[in-house]
Amino acid sequence: MICVYLCLAVWCFIRGTAVAIPEVEVTCTEEAQLPCEAPRDPQVTYEAVSWHKIVGNGEELAEMIRKNLENGVEYYYPKELNGSLQLSSDTSYSLKITNTTSHNSGTYGCILWAPAGKHNQSGSIILKVTGCSERLDEKFKKYRAELLLLSCLGIFYLLLIFFTCVSNVFYMFAFAVSKYLVYQWKLVSISSLWPNSEFLVCPNLL
Repeated sequence: MICVYLCLAVWCFIRGTAVAIPEVEVTCTEEAQLPCEAPRDPQVTYEAVSWHKIVGNGEELAEMIRKNLENGVEYYYPKELNGSLQLSSDTSYSLKITNTTSHNSGTYGCILWAPAGKHNQSGSIILKVTGCSERLDEKFKKYRAELLLLSCLGIFYLLLIFFTCVSNVFYMFAFAVSKYLVYQWKLVSISSLWPNSEFLVCPNLL
């Protein structure tokens, strides 16, 4: 019975070691070198190699770079990644990530694309980036709702002040015009009563 448990423990250890994903750990802003862990068949001439990042629930693949091994042409997805990612020119097909941040942490996969009739090979590796302080864009995402609410309140109060000032100016203008029209009406009334009168009418007395 002890031998059975011992064999089971050894089998679990070997299985756990076999499926363990290798890890690479770097400090923030350092350069990360990720080796392609895909097994190679020496009898196969692979046509291309690609790297992707496993995101979401572990099933979604976000391809980042692909290289045609026949003509050496590299493709980046999106194109803005060109410059921050580099593939080694040798047969290790390792991926170099420059100026790493916490955003680069995660699981990466390497795929060797075989010709028709042959099997593609793939491998995974984990990158851990440590020592990064919280970035501004991450802070913005965290407090985006609060910032949006404050912006809306600021715009509302600015509009309120603007329309209040405009209404006050309009009221003062309307009041001045009405006073002037009343004054003119009184002048016309007095002139109609005393058409030959030459005395001056003081506006303050009307």
